[in-house]
Amino acid sequence: MKPNNKISFLKPKVPKLEEIATDLNYVFDKAWLSNDGKFLREFEKEVSNYIGTDSLAVANGTLGLILAEKALELKGKVIVPSFTFSATAHSLVWNNLKPVFVDINKETYNITSEEIEKALEKNKNVSAILAVHVFGNPCDIYSLEKLSKKYKLKLIFDSSHAFGAYYDNKSIGNFGDIEVFSTHATKMVMTGEGGIISSRNKDIISKIKQLRNFGFSEEDIGHQDTEICGTNAKMQEFSAILGLWSIKQINENIKNRELLAERYLKNLEGINGIFFQKTIPNTKRIYQFFSILIGKDFGLNRDNLAYRLEYDGIETKKYFYLPLHKNTYYKKDNNCVLSNTEFVSDNILCLPFYSHMTIEEVDIVCGSIKKIYNKCKTRK
Repeated sequence: MKPNNKISFLKPKVPKLEEIATDLNYVFDKAWLSNDGKFLREFEKEVSNYIGTDSLAVANGTLGLILAEKALELKGKVIVPSFTFSATAHSLVWNNLKPVFVDINKETYNITSEEIEKALEKNKNVSAILAVHVFGNPCDIYSLEKLSKKYKLKLIFDSSHAFGAYYDNKSIGNFGDIEVFSTHATKMVMTGEGGIISSRNKDIISKIKQLRNFGFSEEDIGHQDTEICGTNAKMQEFSAILGLWSIKQINENIKNRELLAERYLKNLEGINGIFFQKTIPNTKRIYQFFSILIGKDFGLNRDNLAYRLEYDGIETKKYFYLPLHKNTYYKKDNNCVLSNTEFVSDNILCLPFYSHMTIEEVDIVCGSIKKIYNKCKTRK
């Protein structure tokens, strides 16, 4: 029989109403719901202080990427991993840029400078690299920065999963030309829907500030003249209030997720056919997801394991499957074979994981996996 209590894959961590009631009442009393309000400015200040560089909040992470690429005035082609969420590549298409998909490292799931150089040998008119810190696991940033300088390419990081992560003792958000975070409801810092753009380049930040507000300059108080063609990507006050509450939880969230990940690792290490995402030295990852890779020795393939876990009331996700170069929209324009990407995508399974998950729930998930594995062993 199926269990009555289902273990969800993700659960947003949200405040109790009384925790944000004062701020909500302020917004309603002032009737200032958007347009650079008090709470947006406070949220941006808190984020900038945490990351250590200038940051702007936007309506969502996808728009953040679109604005970042627009601000850099990119043209032609952009190198991007196929093992990522669709928004990464979609943002390029919305800017009339052509994604050039490259393979990943089989163990870290991240893009590598070696694969990028292979792509550069085959492609002309490449203007940028768009790298991804997959599941909050930092890329080898210095090698990518070195490569971008060598070929005079812009470097953008899709850091959607990586708020709170570190590389070489510096917070993610301080690298490349621009970094973009997601603050979607399921992220480490959440605003319901939203995103954050960070850059060490003040001119870029100033330009994006215009782009997110239709193209109006800060000096044009009455909004009479658009100097550039922008869009509406402003974050409204209710989202900023959630963000201010959420960023206060960041250290606790990181600690809880590390404890949960350690428990998963302890329970599942040593099981034949289960492999884990690896990190590179001198990085501190953030566990946006906890994933396992299912090998032949497990006794079941990934899809069958997911089905068995679902029967036990445990929700999982196959992130990222399909890889983007095999998505219907993109496969018509490319014939690339990305062996590592395809292997990881075909065999990865992300297990239930969120900031307020309990150790007991992790043990239930692991117990179910062990039970399934032991049944497979006895049938051999």
